[in-house]
Amino acid sequence: MSKIAKIVLLLSLLTAVAVSQTVQAPATNVPAQGAPLKNLSKQQDGHWSPYTAPEFGQEARVHVVQRGDTLWDLARQYLNNPYLWPQIWELNTYITNPHWIYPGDPLLIEQPKLVDRPEVPAEPEVVTEEPVESMGALKRQLPPTKFERKPLDLVVKDIDTYYATDYELYGTGRINQTPMVFDTFIVGAEDENIQRYFDEGEIVYINKGMRQNVSPGQRFSILRSAGEIHNPVTNAFVGYYYLELGTLKVLIAHDDKAIAQVDLATRAVHIGDALVPFQETDKLVRDKARKPQRFIEDNGKSTGNIVYIEDSLSIAGSGNVVYLNLGRNQNVAPGQICTVYRVEGKYKQTDEFYPSNRYDSYKEKVEPGFKAASHAATVKREIPRIILGEVVIIQVFENTAKAKVINARQSLDLGNYIQLQ
Repeated sequence: MSKIAKIVLLLSLLTAVAVSQTVQAPATNVPAQGAPLKNLSKQQDGHWSPYTAPEFGQEARVHVVQRGDTLWDLARQYLNNPYLWPQIWELNTYITNPHWIYPGDPLLIEQPKLVDRPEVPAEPEVVTEEPVESMGALKRQLPPTKFERKPLDLVVKDIDTYYATDYELYGTGRINQTPMVFDTFIVGAEDENIQRYFDEGEIVYINKGMRQNVSPGQRFSILRSAGEIHNPVTNAFVGYYYLELGTLKVLIAHDDKAIAQVDLATRAVHIGDALVPFQETDKLVRDKARKPQRFIEDNGKSTGNIVYIEDSLSIAGSGNVVYLNLGRNQNVAPGQICTVYRVEGKYKQTDEFYPSNRYDSYKEKVEPGFKAASHAATVKREIPRIILGEVVIIQVFENTAKAKVINARQSLDLGNYIQLQ
């Protein structure tokens, strides 16, 4: 034997020894292959086998034997090493001869891992208590939580507590006797490159800063000019109307500019809208016990007209905001109630009302004096004023006021009369 052949033989022996040390050796009690097993029987699933396989459960990893399968090949497939085939045989004790496995036989490849079942606390015993008389008593019976620092206060907010909301107080409009002079404006916005108008929470820039006495935390009302208002009855000039778009709050003030955030927006805010210092208005507590005055007489107090309805509406109902041509100079104050009415009779031109007998079929020759007598009566009629509803003053200006309709028996029209109660 040559020297090279001896070296190759030596390396082969060393490799065999290494494999025998790292790979599990076949079981020593493996029976000889012998002849095919006899006494095959038909199993429940229809395949034939000399074995009766146990139930492995749904969580077990099982391989169903296919034609041509051997434990050697299955060990290579599932265990990545054909020499580990005895491990599969040891998991399947019902296989008496590993040389003979039959198509349809289930082979357990991996036993499911058993996990200790967590202990489930027993349900607490139900104890019948006396009925709880109040929410406070219920809160006292609740056990304190782990992170509880102070008792939980339950706050119930009555939406009918006040006559007007922030939306109506700071997001509708105002009428000024003379044109307002503005020098503070929204001149830019953080997202102006992708949108044309801005809403609550968005960042805008204004053209004043610390040198103009603008400081962080300061609030402004956002206004926009919307034209003149005239009395719809007399056509007399009432004032200049300015839309209130909402409010903003200054976050950072530089020397001559500031960064602010819109904190209330009732309409779309645009670059170029004007700013005036915010003035908070006291909220008016609603009198829930008050009943509408249906037949209230003229009391001699100041009268005026509805000169504008919010959003340029032609009629108003309960909840709408309207504007009156009475204000601070006429001793009008927030919280006052005004009667809304219309007048008939001598205050109305002849034949404006609907004649009840215009389409009645009667024969004048039978009652020749009826038509003349009816006409004479209606021409001279004087009837009480017609009460349409009531408004409450929520904000006053120099000669005008903002009011909210609190009840309306009919729709309220532009020009309807109002009188302080």
